[in-house]
Amino acid sequence: MNISKFLSLFYLLSSFLLLSYIFYKSEIVYHGEVDYTLKYIFGFITFIFSLVFTKLNENLKKNISILIFVTFSCLVIVDIYLYKFQFRSVGKYDEKHRINFFENYKKENDENATMVITPFNFINKDKKIFPLSGLSNRTTIYCNENGYYSVYKSDRYGFNNDDDVWNKKKINTLLIGDSFTHGACVNRKDSIANNLEILLKKEVINLGMGSTGPLLQLAILTEYGSLINFENLIWFYFEGNDYYELENELSDNILIRYFDDNSFSQNLINRNSEKDKFLEIFFKKEFLKTKQNINKNENIYFKFLKLFHLRMFAISLINYQKPDFIKINEILQKAKNIISKKNINFYVVYLPSYERYKSDHDKYENSKKELIKISSKLNAKFVDIDKIFKSQDPLNFFPEGGGHYNEEGYLIISEVVFQEMK
Repeated sequence: MNISKFLSLFYLLSSFLLLSYIFYKSEIVYHGEVDYTLKYIFGFITFIFSLVFTKLNENLKKNISILIFVTFSCLVIVDIYLYKFQFRSVGKYDEKHRINFFENYKKENDENATMVITPFNFINKDKKIFPLSGLSNRTTIYCNENGYYSVYKSDRYGFNNDDDVWNKKKINTLLIGDSFTHGACVNRKDSIANNLEILLKKEVINLGMGSTGPLLQLAILTEYGSLINFENLIWFYFEGNDYYELENELSDNILIRYFDDNSFSQNLINRNSEKDKFLEIFFKKEFLKTKQNINKNENIYFKFLKLFHLRMFAISLINYQKPDFIKINEILQKAKNIISKKNINFYVVYLPSYERYKSDHDKYENSKKELIKISSKLNAKFVDIDKIFKSQDPLNFFPEGGGHYNEEGYLIISEVVFQEMK
């Protein structure tokens, strides 16, 4: 077989295997629940290319193959670079290590323990109920970015609080936000909620949930805020992904009703048992799927060949392109309307990302300016954590490699918010 025929056969076989792999992942592994449209398009383009390639002359085939090889080799080198310098904390997020820790924890400490389940998992999925919190009254394993896995016991509704906080007749402060508010990767004693409670010497309730954007946070406030008699609402906005999460949230047929209808509610307070049963089934299914994927998972070298880190980096850049501050303004206005009848103080806290300081650029500045305008219109006090971080070495407030804040980062945020509330 000459080189021309070999190359033709190689590209045909490779494109066929690629399409087969895409079909396997889409329909067998994820049962059609994950959008693989772009991957299918790429697969078919590759297959068409392989057919066209067979019709080319030998010299052109060789030149195209050399170009493909050199280009791909360069992309792999870039991927390795990103792994080394942009994704240095990848070991802390390693799913296999997290699964092993969880299974050992169940054996040695609490057989009923669970892992964090965030509402983002249910966007655009077939469901009769949209859970906005985790499993209730369960020891919950979160994440590891600071050299240990954060663990907390959830309250009666699945949030990161001591359960008796719901028995209080009056709460000083209610917190709304994403994983940073939730208390990601630190134990409860180092979370913003606990720090504020110590500083204020008054009760604080934490309704933060990981992987939530503004619409999910409005839904949480709508469903659970009505139970609480509170004096201050603190809404934490994270510049890194809240706008992107909002785009997904607006496409969900249940979540959009919180945006369109001020009177809409799923009545989750009275459907807590139903919510927990739904989450139990989901967790068992997803945990088994994750374990199966890990057992046959690709190693780091296969990830390099798949350009995994390069694709993640590209996605992070693309995701930034569509902040919708008109919608964010409307959502914060709805939150303001909920609390306005009770004369509750409203604070908007702007949380900066690790990328802002590591990459040394100001691509997020427009977001901050827009949030300042929105806060002013709503007569909400704007708290700029970026300004505080910049007065020192901001990287000191993150674990090595980035991610969420470390204990020192959460503490200084709490102190700044406390001073603004005085």
